Amino acid sequence: MALMHAGRTPKTNLPLRLSTPLARKLVGGLLTIVFAVVLTPVGEVMRGSGSAQAAGPRPLFQLPISCGETWELSTYVGHDYFDIDMRPISGTKWGRPILASYGGTVAASGIDGTLGDRTPENPNGPMGTDGGYYVRIDHGNGWQTRYLHMLEPPMVGVGQRVEIGQQLGKVGSTGRSSGPHLHYEQLRDWAKTESYFDGVPSGITHDHSDYSVTRTSRNCGSRPAAPAVMRDDSDGTMTIWKWESTGSAFVLDSSRYESGPWSIDQVGDRFAAGDVNGDGYDDVVAAYQNAEGKLDFHVWSKGRTYDGKWYTSSGLFGLDPVAGRLVIGAW
Repeated sequence: MALMHAGRTPKTNLPLRLSTPLARKLVGGLLTIVFAVVLTPVGEVMRGSGSAQAAGPRPLFQLPISCGETWELSTYVGHDYFDIDMRPISGTKWGRPILASYGGTVAASGIDGTLGDRTPENPNGPMGTDGGYYVRIDHGNGWQTRYLHMLEPPMVGVGQRVEIGQQLGKVGSTGRSSGPHLHYEQLRDWAKTESYFDGVPSGITHDHSDYSVTRTSRNCGSRPAAPAVMRDDSDGTMTIWKWESTGSAFVLDSSRYESGPWSIDQVGDRFAAGDVNGDGYDDVVAAYQNAEGKLDFHVWSKGRTYDGKWYTSSGLFGLDPVAGRLVIGAW
């Protein structure tokens, strides 16, 4: 079923009508005006800089829906290139969580056009205009995503940092929408482009016909990394102490693991990288062993900002100055 919503982006090959002699004279040779305007399928107008921004690599976007759910991605004649309507293939459509496809900063949040009055209690109520409740996220390096027709006011505000998998709102039918669904777009340097999810193209590229695909979400959030210290026991075995990240500190796990007949010699105390606070970005962690043999963990958030000393060991681990190494990984 084609879902009506927000009007189509105007075609660029429509004739330009100049209604005054002065306008015709200007265009006729006295003055050339060059401008770049990208209209989205809602009333929000996003203006480019007039020149390409050379967007960086495409982020590893995920479907903006809950982990493991399968939804239909569709378009219809007159929808507009690359625009995707999403709805679940089973269960209720109203109120389903809308998640951030990737981490970024909220660039726009609120109402576009008019809301109308289509609700779960009154699904055939008056239709609104444009995008209704919506969010636009700036992911940096020229990439943005947009989420339209939310049921209620967005859960995030302009300037707020959001992480991949964070809930932005709920599926609804505000704005120019004929039924509950999520309208979704990916933009590169302010221009819509084919959406990719988990590195795979969506297949929604044109609006010459009605068609759809089904996709399963891998938007499962980031798993906090677990640091560990390995000690060479000098007898062909390795003892490993494991820590868990709570998002603000490391907590020592009492579990110990001993390896088989292999060892690491003279590896030293090392830096390691991993997402220890669950924000979707790699952090840098340093294991430092002081003169008493105690081990401190120091964390730099996103590899840049020093977050301080998260954990200081309380026991003597018997590690000589070169026998400890910090490991980051999912346990």
